[in-house]
Amino acid sequence: MNMWNWLHDCYDEKSLTIEDLEEIMENDQEAEKLWRDWADQSNCFIDFVRDEIKPFITYIKQKK
Repeated sequence: MNMWNWLHDCYDEKSLTIEDLEEIMENDQEAEKLWRDWADQSNCFIDFVRDEIKPFITYIKQKK
């Protein structure tokens, strides 16, 4: 499963909120935590996580 689909599933089941996602954009530890939750072998891919989240936030806000 790609991260976009995973984020959408988490958002739909309300385990992630827009506020959570925006916090990840600012807080390195939160970005690392999300990566560990998504990836079996986590590394410090903060930029990857943020690159996935930024358009997702835009998508969700436009959807509302």
